Amino acid sequence: MSEEYEHKELRRRQEKLESEIKEIENRLKELRVRGEEREKLIGKFWKERAVYITIIVGSISILLTIIIMITR
Repeated sequence: MSEEYEHKELRRRQEKLESEIKEIENRLKELRVRGEEREKLIGKFWKERAVYITIIVGSISILLTIIIMITR
């Protein structure tokens, strides 16, 4: 009788551990997806920042050109 009980108890523990492993694997997948999304957003952020800097530099160049033309 005790062997059966031990067997059932071990089986129950094994099933519990397997479910925990699956849960951890799912969390890991979610973290990977979040990491990939974060990398995409960071890349997009830097691209937008580069565009804004280009626009600002271009605007300053145009303003300087106009100022130089007016002062001459």
